[in-house]
Amino acid sequence: MIYKINFYHHFFVKAFVVLTFFCSAACSLKYTQDSNGVEERVPEFIFSESEFKRYENNAEVASFSAETVEQYRSDRNTYAKDVNFSIRNKDGNVTSKGECSLLAMESKTGNYSFYDNIEISNSEQNFSISANELKWNEKSEQLISGRGSTITIKKDGTTIHGSGFSASNVTNTFQFVGAVSGIIETEDGESGTDE
Repeated sequence: MIYKINFYHHFFVKAFVVLTFFCSAACSLKYTQDSNGVEERVPEFIFSESEFKRYENNAEVASFSAETVEQYRSDRNTYAKDVNFSIRNKDGNVTSKGECSLLAMESKTGNYSFYDNIEISNSEQNFSISANELKWNEKSEQLISGRGSTITIKKDGTTIHGSGFSASNVTNTFQFVGAVSGIIETEDGESGTDE
C-alpha cells in the first residue's frame, strides 16, 4: 500500500537537522593513541541529565534532553538514553515533540536509529507516530521501521497500524510492505475498520 502523505515532511527535516546540530557541537581534545583499542569501547564524552537548546534570533527554536549522552572518538557516533526533544514555531509555541528510550546517531553515514517507546507528534499537522524501532537516513531522507516491527500512525481521526513501514521525504509518500489494519472515523461519528 502506498499513501500520499505530507504531514511529517517539515517535522522530520527540522527534527533531524536539530539533532545533528546538537550532537555535532561537542568539543574534542587530542589524546595519545592507545594501541589496545580502548577508544572504541570507552566513550570520549559522557553527559548526564543533559539538556541542549538551540536559539535563532534570540528565540528558542528547539530543545533536546537525555538522561545520558555518550560520544565515541573512534567513529564519532553518539548514543543517548531516555531522549526528549521539541521544536517551536516562530511564535514560540511547541509544534513538534518526540521521545524514545534509545537513540543512536552515526555521524559518518547520517543514520539515526530510534528504539523503544518512540512517540513523535506534530500539533500543527495533528498527527502522531508510535513505534518501537525507526531508522532515518539523512542522505536519502528515508524513514523506515524493521520489517517485522509494527508502527501506529494517527491523523485526523484515522489510525493505521502496519509493519514494514517506509517513508520518503523526497516523494512525500509512505508505504507498508507487511500487514496493515486501521480505523477511519467519518464526519457522522461512525467508524470503520479495514485490514
